[in-house]
Amino acid sequence: MILKRSLAYARRPRSVVRILRCAWVLLLFIGEIGVYFWHISLCQWPTNGTDAPASRVAIVADPQIVDHYSYGQTGPLLRIVEFFTDIYIRKSYLLLQDIQQPSTVIFLGDLMDGGREWDDTAWLAEYSRYQSIFSNRDPENRRVYDMAGNHDIGIGNTVVPQALSRFHRYVGPTNQVVDVGGHSIVLLDTLTLESDDPSVSNSSRMLVQWLEDERAEEASGVLPRLLFTHVPMWRPEYTFCGPLRQSRLKYLQDRRGYQFRDQLFQNTTEYLLDAIQPIAMFSGDDHDTCTIQHQTAGNPAIPEYTIGAFG
Repeated sequence: MILKRSLAYARRPRSVVRILRCAWVLLLFIGEIGVYFWHISLCQWPTNGTDAPASRVAIVADPQIVDHYSYGQTGPLLRIVEFFTDIYIRKSYLLLQDIQQPSTVIFLGDLMDGGREWDDTAWLAEYSRYQSIFSNRDPENRRVYDMAGNHDIGIGNTVVPQALSRFHRYVGPTNQVVDVGGHSIVLLDTLTLESDDPSVSNSSRMLVQWLEDERAEEASGVLPRLLFTHVPMWRPEYTFCGPLRQSRLKYLQDRRGYQFRDQLFQNTTEYLLDAIQPIAMFSGDDHDTCTIQHQTAGNPAIPEYTIGAFG
């Protein structure tokens, strides 16, 4: 009898251990997969009100993969930080593709943190890492466009020519117009647009001029335009960003510093709104959400959606 009781008590800790192991595995699954799946599933695509197939465009802002320039880390500590942040971002992007199945993905720039600072050898290694994180799961049916950010090429008169030409060579053009779902998507490189060097700014200026001429010549036949820019447009000081903003500052600042600018210049903004006349604009760079309306003379207000950083 005593022996049976001893065996029963010996089995209890084993049962508790099994239960704890199962609970640990369940919690791990919920934390590593379930939470991601649930949050991404909460996003619903808007309907177009017709039977025609909809074009689903996902916008990814400032992925800015971690590197030495992020926090000044080097050696094993940097490798550890990169390893875990890469896993986190890769998982988010893969689930975004698998669950929401966008037909087009637009990256709003700042693909890397120190992209403009690297030499070609280091940059190519980082770009290979970027591509492995943001791999296209359905290249036959999904188009992906990468815009440049100030962390990639610089901005204005401090654009790094080598970084700009390297971006063109390996990533693609920094200025494009693509037709998606009955709209013209204008991917405009406003970073070079504000440069005083014609060899840097000509491509952007020529695109804006072409869009203005097209609108003047074919006013009735021009598709509605959606303007994408890395840096947000200028707005009056303290313009409220809306309830979705997470920062304690509920407006977008207008600071300038080494290789960054919070907003485009006022004259640049007014020029673009008048020349392109988009029905909506999308921007990144700020790492937080901001939704405002740009008032224009004689035309409806134009909404601008600044997208929070991905991750």
